[in-house]
Amino acid sequence: MSPKAGRSPAGSVQLTRRELSDGRGRELFDLPAAPRPAGATAAPVRYLPEYDNLLLAHDDRSRIFAPEHRPRVTLKNLQVRATFFVDGFVAGTWRVESKKPAATLVVEPFKVLKREAKRREFRVDPAAHSID
Repeated sequence: MSPKAGRSPAGSVQLTRRELSDGRGRELFDLPAAPRPAGATAAPVRYLPEYDNLLLAHDDRSRIFAPEHRPRVTLKNLQVRATFFVDGFVAGTWRVESKKPAATLVVEPFKVLKREAKRREFRVDPAAHSID
């Protein structure tokens, strides 16, 4: 996994890359000095909006969510629901319910979430309370 020089047309800047592979042996690329957490580090919860490019453009969606969850993410009318990721995989959907003067984040997991994921990740940043 040593950095390699990338190909570049004449006159352009040449970048180096680090070659990695996924669990299926496919070649992946990254920047050599990019920060990488330790392998045991849990990925933080990520909230993606409706129609997010990660869900629409991902070639192999099985790398990010199980096929049995697809009907709950991509609806028959071609709507792509807002989702959230736990440990790097789609774990459910979310939506905002507004009732003046408050709004509530409704999280609908596909299955029961691990206790540590609930405890450490599903917090609202205090700054979010000041958003108008």
